[in-house]
Amino acid sequence: ERLPATYRWPALVKDREGGLEWDNGSRFKAFASTENAGTSYTGSRVIVDEFGKMRFAEQTYTSLMPTINDGGRIDIIGTYTSKHGALLKKIWEDSQAGRNSFVGHFIPWNARPGRDAAWYARTEANAVSSAFHRQEYPATPAEAFTDTATDEHFLPDDSWWTNLREDLPALDARTPVIVALDAATSNDSFGMA
Repeated sequence: ERLPATYRWPALVKDREGGLEWDNGSRFKAFASTENAGTSYTGSRVIVDEFGKMRFAEQTYTSLMPTINDGGRIDIIGTYTSKHGALLKKIWEDSQAGRNSFVGHFIPWNARPGRDAAWYARTEANAVSSAFHRQEYPATPAEAFTDTATDEHFLPDDSWWTNLREDLPALDARTPVIVALDAATSNDSFGMA
């Protein structure tokens, strides 16, 4: 509405939750991230936001691809998370290796004007953890697709282990001892008792 007259869009005839429609027949439709999002619709352009955090990413992707396969376009935007981001990571890796038709673009945290090392330090100081901060503000693709957030899910620091410490009583050569180990293999902490 604020554009100069030479750039005016057609008149907006519908403006409600879930979509917009203009008097020339063009429309914009919004969908919640459900198992069937976008099913039975055809679009010339599909924009999927926060794909790496979607619970039903595989189902959404599968139902959206027929929408654009005959000449449409899909833009997938996302922040990788290890919980739901496997497909986003695969699409990115395949785009970089030329195994799919996507053109991957990575935008680092400092691409926005005004963001410098001081800005990063200020925002990190307010974050839940440094790992979660790196997840939302990666500097490189390698950092973006690292499971940094899971580093701190189990024990945010080693004080939890320290508080659980219990000294063993004095042992002699005949005292039976049982040693239990829980070896960490993925997203886990190493435990010994």
